[in-house]
Amino acid sequence: MARGLSNPTVSVDDEVVAIEANSLSFNEGAGEMNVRTQSAGGGAIETVVTEDVSTKRAMVKFGLLATSRNLDLVTQWQERSRSLRGVVIRVSDLDFTRSFRGSRIINDPERSIGPEGRVEVEFNCNPAG
Repeated sequence: MARGLSNPTVSVDDEVVAIEANSLSFNEGAGEMNVRTQSAGGGAIETVVTEDVSTKRAMVKFGLLATSRNLDLVTQWQERSRSLRGVVIRVSDLDFTRSFRGSRIINDPERSIGPEGRVEVEFNCNPAG
């Protein structure tokens, strides 16, 4: 029997962040492949495979509940996102771990305040390691 991943720990620059339940998603930045065919004559074809290096970037996205601490964190991450270094995000759950270096917030997070208040942040970064 295997146990599913459902309660991840997320840290940004080594600070654990409490995120909204079930809001974490990411891709590892492997990039996309282009598959094309070319005619080889006599009815034969050859397949040509190339990597689209412009798509080799990872994405991490999660929601935060609207608390003063979380809203301050988003502002700090936005400021760090403008630096050359960006931030480091680590995601772990059970025996699963991924690190995303050079992460930068790419959206301008809308901050909603109220009983259901939340903010969603989305980072782009180097491929996961």
